[in-house]
Amino acid sequence: MSAELESTIQQFLLNKELTNIEFYNINDKYWVFDEERVWVLDCGIELSVGSDVFSFGWSAGKELYEHHFGKLDELKGEIEIKALHAMEVDGIKELCGKKISDVKIRWNFYHDLDENYEPTEHKNYMPMEMFLTFENGSTLQLAAIRFRVDTQNKTIDNVTFDSTGDFLVALNHPFEIGEEEGDGESMINEELV
Repeated sequence: MSAELESTIQQFLLNKELTNIEFYNINDKYWVFDEERVWVLDCGIELSVGSDVFSFGWSAGKELYEHHFGKLDELKGEIEIKALHAMEVDGIKELCGKKISDVKIRWNFYHDLDENYEPTEHKNYMPMEMFLTFENGSTLQLAAIRFRVDTQNKTIDNVTFDSTGDFLVALNHPFEIGEEEGDGESMINEELV
């Protein structure tokens, strides 16, 4: 993991007052497992601290979730994204005006390919998960995931890291997330139907 990159993100966010949050989606529909606390999107989130913006979302050019110092628009390429009006959720709105007191990051990486399609030595790091704690004790978990839906209980199930999957936003409801799987399983657990 790049300690320098982590330090840069922490310096950008730590002890800064959050002034706005917005969720973004590419498709018209997204998962809402608890309308006040748990959403699964397909684009990402923007966090505004004063006039500065930090994004964690889908990079159309790289086809994975990554961080960005700036607006999500700068990562989206030709894809049209839709704001989901996150500030209409009371718990999200209450985070504004609060300082971010802790930032924990779990990392993933990828290699660029050379002209022979062989991986280069250099590792490109991107967050798989960011766990933000605010001065009032509230938490915001942001993660690139793959998941299943327990259709009987209408809950999220079998959550694992996946930098090319979906995007979890969990307010004051931390999820235990398993390691990334490479099997490409369906999101719907057919056994539960």
